[in-house]
Amino acid sequence: MAIVVVLHVRPGQLGHVFRTTFSQMWGALLVAPIIFGVADVFNYSGMANTMAHGFAQIGPTFLILAPIVGWIGVALSGSNTSTNALFGSFQYSIGGLLHMPSLLLPSLNSVGAEIGKPVAPQTASVGISTSKFVRREGQVIRHNLPWTLVLLAYLLLIALFYRGVLPSAMQP
Repeated sequence: MAIVVVLHVRPGQLGHVFRTTFSQMWGALLVAPIIFGVADVFNYSGMANTMAHGFAQIGPTFLILAPIVGWIGVALSGSNTSTNALFGSFQYSIGGLLHMPSLLLPSLNSVGAEIGKPVAPQTASVGISTSKFVRREGQVIRHNLPWTLVLLAYLLLIALFYRGVLPSAMQP
């Protein structure tokens, strides 16, 4: 409100700003409710547990896939929170079925998601909106992709080290 007073914004201008802003972001406002709705259906319908039983057949090797699922999830949804809502309980269930520490796989999912954030199209679009790379999101994503894969490989090495060399460090 103080900015409106200091800049001497007229009510008509303020209305125009709100209309323009809403017309540009109405689609983005729908993303969160849709993703969280899908997550609720996925988790409460039993689909997450059914998939967890199938993926648990992979065995302890799933430790390698846990951060990759998070990386892919954030690349698709653009949000670590959305990825955790979709795959957190799924990863938790797999960890329980494989007798791993309860928060290991969900943690790997979340860190993998954060590593994948630079290749999420929504993040790239917002990140370059005030730079010379506007409308060249693909170029930015191509630049970031190898670095996210290096970080993902590093995360996998850490997870495998603790699983293979220091399993007692992962006990609850």
